[in-house]
Amino acid sequence: MQVDLLTSRSELAALRTDWNRLPRHSVMQSPEWILAWWDAYGQGRELSVVAVREKGQLIGLALWYTELKRGICQVRWMGDGRACTDHATILCRTDAQDQVVDAMAEWMTDAPANQWSQLVLDSVNNDDAVVGSLIDRLQEHGCPISRRDAPGSCFVELPESWEVYLASLSKNRRKKIRRLEKQFFATGRATVATFRKPKECQAAFGLLVQLHNDRREGLGEQGAFESPEFLAFHQLAIEELALFGSLELRVLSIDGEPVAAEYVLDNGAQQFAYQAGLSAAGEAVSAGVLSMIAMLQEAIAKGHRRLDLLRGVEAYKFSWGAVHRPAETLCIRRPTASGHAAAWCDSAWEQARKIKKRWSPAA
Repeated sequence: MQVDLLTSRSELAALRTDWNRLPRHSVMQSPEWILAWWDAYGQGRELSVVAVREKGQLIGLALWYTELKRGICQVRWMGDGRACTDHATILCRTDAQDQVVDAMAEWMTDAPANQWSQLVLDSVNNDDAVVGSLIDRLQEHGCPISRRDAPGSCFVELPESWEVYLASLSKNRRKKIRRLEKQFFATGRATVATFRKPKECQAAFGLLVQLHNDRREGLGEQGAFESPEFLAFHQLAIEELALFGSLELRVLSIDGEPVAAEYVLDNGAQQFAYQAGLSAAGEAVSAGVLSMIAMLQEAIAKGHRRLDLLRGVEAYKFSWGAVHRPAETLCIRRPTASGHAAAWCDSAWEQARKIKKRWSPAA
């Protein structure tokens, strides 16, 4: 078993073919997404990707980077932060999970202190078996672990037909959906254009950004795409994702006027509703609901069995029959006195936070 630390983009990019052979649950662990994120956000950070090989063949990959925070060397997921790269995990060949986890745990235990002081894994799904196994191994090596709840994500399980799906919703929800279908789709007032080719996607993306930022501005908030790094990241990612057929940009028009747009990732088995834009005029006629109706109908028609609404537990998601997938943020420290003390402080703070939340008037 060979474990290598990759510290340059060229080394990581050279793994693209083998990287794509590893199973993954989300487009957001693909080379197209991760390398674009690094190009936009990598300044001031160092790559710390751990690759595990068996007989020269890549069997595991931890997509990590390193940065100094208050003098502490933190290792984190590539794609984290404002980009909201959900379902981050350690990629590994299905039949080699134990070997990959053991090799990474041994490597981390033996690695010098200047390579990592903390491993901070943001928003890990609670049911992630690979990361869970790595945590168990590191605890066996004496590493203290602290945990705090993360928002998690939501997804909609999709049946074989639209009618079966509608039957699973509340009576009031079904009534509203049927009324909107009849009023807008049946009459032709509402139409959806789906863009998949790179040049088409770039043009549609410009519209999505405008709609998104305008709506946020109207709410007195800053739009996500007003960040230069966030905008640059997606301009790069869209080009690559479209080339590999992993992206759809969907534009809903009412009476010929574009009023809503959806940024949808597709891994061939399920879709991920990543970002959206909605005009004030569209909001007035429930264009967001119409856009979701169209997206669900197309996903079901394609044979997808899940629409992932990604991070957050907003109430609207549950009105569509979504299920919550819990997550947590993990902090692993080296097995030193200071590491154990810091982990104890983290745990005490998290417990106090939960008690305060439980007894607060808002609860």
